[in-house]
Amino acid sequence: MEKILFLQNLKDKLKTMPNFQLLFLFSLILWCVSLPFDNAIYQVSWVLLEVLFIFHVLYNKNYKKVYDILKNLKYFLGFFVLICASLCISNILNFEFLAPKAWHSVVSFVFRYAVVLFVLCYFYKIYEFDYKILIYVCIIASCFMATSGLYELVINYQNIIFNDSSQHGLHGFLRNRNGFGLAMATGFAFIFIYMKNSLTKNILMAIFVFLIIFSFSRSAWVASSFLVIFYALLNLKNIKKEYVLSAIFIVLVICAFFFISDSFQHRFTQLTQGESSHRFGIWQYSFEMFLKQPFFGWGDTFKFVPNAPYLLNTNYSAPHNMIMELLYTTGIFGFCAFMGLNFYIFLHLLKTKNIKILSLFAFFFVICQFDYGIFSTKEILNYIVILSFIALKDRAIL
Repeated sequence: MEKILFLQNLKDKLKTMPNFQLLFLFSLILWCVSLPFDNAIYQVSWVLLEVLFIFHVLYNKNYKKVYDILKNLKYFLGFFVLICASLCISNILNFEFLAPKAWHSVVSFVFRYAVVLFVLCYFYKIYEFDYKILIYVCIIASCFMATSGLYELVINYQNIIFNDSSQHGLHGFLRNRNGFGLAMATGFAFIFIYMKNSLTKNILMAIFVFLIIFSFSRSAWVASSFLVIFYALLNLKNIKKEYVLSAIFIVLVICAFFFISDSFQHRFTQLTQGESSHRFGIWQYSFEMFLKQPFFGWGDTFKFVPNAPYLLNTNYSAPHNMIMELLYTTGIFGFCAFMGLNFYIFLHLLKTKNIKILSLFAFFFVICQFDYGIFSTKEILNYIVILSFIALKDRAIL
């Protein structure tokens, strides 16, 4: 009965909703749905959001509202400008070694993330839409991605589960298992934090844990485990018996798969023995290069500087660590600007006691210590945009 009433209320709201607002919500949902996937829909969706924003501001002459939002987010804007300035300075100082799309990455960093965040704040001020729509659409997109992993498992379970190595991890719709592991870990994080405890939640978490395991992405393993422990510690006084039982059930599922699967045992043994997939060497190289140019770094040149290890070993394609990437790419200047921005958001989350968003920020911080580029991984950066919007939305529309 409650579901029927909810659907009826939703239908009534849609009927009375202005056409432009419907178009905005469609674009917003399209953007959220496209985030885990590597396709052209994402490119269209964020551009459409910004075109709608420009049209709405010009048509309604809402210049004062734009100014007010910028004023309310002046500290966020200030730190972001410093980050972009550090990227530009670093690229200019190392112009002869730059990656082919170095400047494209800087422009994309501004328009795909900072501008989209501002667009979300602007339309939130105009329409006061429910921010949870972002979370639940992301969960739906992750579930759709999960179906591709389950299908892959059905047709290739012998190589994935019962192989004595871990080279056949799940890819799903994506090109590599680390990307699929990130998508599954992100879906698990949103489900764990935002879905109400129920049978559906427990089933989804069990499925996502299963897919995280057999992606064999160790960064996803570590970050997901950290999220559960971190969130539990922050909510120690409010933990219910149902959550404890759910946690015990998932641990038992993991243990069962560990004893069944040779490939899981092999990958887990690599993790416990400290096998880093060249990470330790990459981090050492990144830090040594930072020490040579500590103030503004090397810019977007990791694979193109003279005698770059990448020329001999393709595993040295990126720093694979957020802190090392910041130090290598932008030096102390960019590192301080980036950490200043994070510290600003962190203080705001503490002030507002937003434990859910704080836990999700911690999840992405951990996963970025082992994989992914902080300036180039669109999935993580867009999820950070969503979290930043939820964290700062009330401050933005004061």
